[in-house]
Amino acid sequence: MSIIEELDVLLKKYNLTIYDAMKIYEMHQIKPIRVVKCHEDSEILWQYYCVGQNPCGCGSNCYHYEYDNIDDEIYGVCNVCEKDIYVVKKEYKEEKLKEGKWISKSLKF
Repeated sequence: MSIIEELDVLLKKYNLTIYDAMKIYEMHQIKPIRVVKCHEDSEILWQYYCVGQNPCGCGSNCYHYEYDNIDDEIYGVCNVCEKDIYVVKKEYKEEKLKEGKWISKSLKF
């Protein structure tokens, strides 16, 4: 039985429309969420500076960390243009995640 036929059987069995099936599917998808590292006692962004170098192509030397739940990576992100500059090495990830507090980027900005 093809996937289309299986879907058709399930839709008829549970009296669903394609729209209903899509809504159920969307509800169960993992949503990409980025959280930003802030200071423990406030919601102030924990920032880093590169002295004497500009790691981002825009010329900024100021960046912060963002954790991406889909990639399971911490990125160094430019404060000016929001470009991902680099990925924190896996061996440092757990240590970095324990520092400060991590706040949803959508709530912070």
